[in-house]
Amino acid sequence: VIKLVHFQGYDERLIPVLVELVPSMHATTPFLEELLSTPDPSNRSFAIQLAAHVAAKYPFLQTETAVNVALQRMREAVSSDARDLLVRTVPLLPKMAATFPRTGIAGGVSMAEQAVQMLASVRKGGEEELDEAVEEAF
Repeated sequence: VIKLVHFQGYDERLIPVLVELVPSMHATTPFLEELLSTPDPSNRSFAIQLAAHVAAKYPFLQTETAVNVALQRMREAVSSDARDLLVRTVPLLPKMAATFPRTGIAGGVSMAEQAVQMLASVRKGGEEELDEAVEEAF
């Protein structure tokens, strides 16, 4: 049931509250990577937000892997110009970097460095809404 609920999604504003107050949210960990692989941008945004919050609360190897996948999806969004996804997920970069600061899979680049690189490349886009998201992240 928990997998079905998360694949159907719910209001993204509930994610931080649910992760903080519902002890069983760690049960989403086994399917985070699968959820992050969905092609729909709104589902992908939901999955990135869920991965960031679950990883911050439960910083295990499996959530670290999910955060790496989330960063990859965000990198793909930067290169494909998926602005809506970026506006909703860029503010989570500091949370991901703070949770796993010394790890990263992109050629040995730390999670924190990956986050800063992504923020810098998003910032070059120059759209006001994205600029606000980047400012919030910093």
